[in-house]
Amino acid sequence: MKRKAVCLALSLNFLLMAAGCNYAENEAVSEDTSAPGTSSPITETSHDTETISQTSTVTESTSLTEASSEADVAEIKTEISETAEEISDTVEVNSETAEEISYPEEIYTENEIYIYSFECGYLSQDKKPPNKILFIETDEQLSFAEDRYGLAVPTDMPWWYDTGVADAFQEMKASYPLSDHSYAVCYDEVSCGGYYLHADKLIKKGELLYFGMDDKSYTPSYEEEYPDVESGFCHMAAFPKDLFKGDVFSNAVYPDKNELTQDINYSFRLMHNIGSSKLYDAFGDEVILIHSQEEYEDFLKQTEDHLTDNRQIKLPIDFEQVTAAVCFFTSEYKYFSVQNNGIIISEGNVSIDYDIDVNPNNDTKNPNPMTCMIYVTIPKRFLE
Repeated sequence: MKRKAVCLALSLNFLLMAAGCNYAENEAVSEDTSAPGTSSPITETSHDTETISQTSTVTESTSLTEASSEADVAEIKTEISETAEEISDTVEVNSETAEEISYPEEIYTENEIYIYSFECGYLSQDKKPPNKILFIETDEQLSFAEDRYGLAVPTDMPWWYDTGVADAFQEMKASYPLSDHSYAVCYDEVSCGGYYLHADKLIKKGELLYFGMDDKSYTPSYEEEYPDVESGFCHMAAFPKDLFKGDVFSNAVYPDKNELTQDINYSFRLMHNIGSSKLYDAFGDEVILIHSQEEYEDFLKQTEDHLTDNRQIKLPIDFEQVTAAVCFFTSEYKYFSVQNNGIIISEGNVSIDYDIDVNPNNDTKNPNPMTCMIYVTIPKRFLE
């Protein structure tokens, strides 16, 4: 729709120019058809820009060769009027679309909901809330979240276990029962000192839900000196069940024991540049499933001759609990990341959907392509 509006505007510009020209002199019109002070959005591709330019050029050529009489000029004026009306209608539609895309912020403070935010420190245990919004609405979600995300104190708690988050959540649950309320919890883990993160509001914006920090919250700059120690902050809220009734938030985690990635024994790892391309040639890109310690040791023997620089493949895996899914690929770049798009399990077979993202600030290449390895730990119950 936006591209159409631009083309129509350019066509209108050429028609106006053609109507005012002296056609007997047959003067050429400049090929620069861009309006001063305007630019295409960054999301437009060069192909779109070329299409607009070509459409404009064709319109210009037609106007010059056909507009040679007063009757033709009158016809052009009629076309101009109709085109102007169409542009006006298009602009109105674009304005409505822009209003739909620009979602307003709905802000909820302690005047409308319960909200509690505190510095909990770095949580070393595996059972801790995610760094996304954990959204809890049902008894089933609550039961799983209390166990998986450390919202209840475990009965077999080791001596070093930090119960601060669990204690705060249980106090909130007692004061604001799940029968009448839903909960949101988030753990902000930071890699160094110098932070102060205190949430005083919950913000909804379209499909997003997040905690908003107060004016005293602070994030250190790169120039500052700060303690080289990890820390963390926890934010939680309780709110009436009908506040977000029917909403599904794209950035939230909904506790689900049947979702693979939420199982505490699931993991996704990448090992960079462990061997030459011969390692990849030996195994290809097929997913290899390793079910037991014996299969794992056999796998190590098969790969050891292809590893470089005394590299080792160590998978700290409890094969009583999980199966390892391994695949290889080659990369010519030294620095890159892997985007996990999903693990697909069907009839005991596993496939790994991933994308390789090269660091745009450092695209240094290896002298020769190197083999890299992805390995995923899959709880055995998902393969049964």
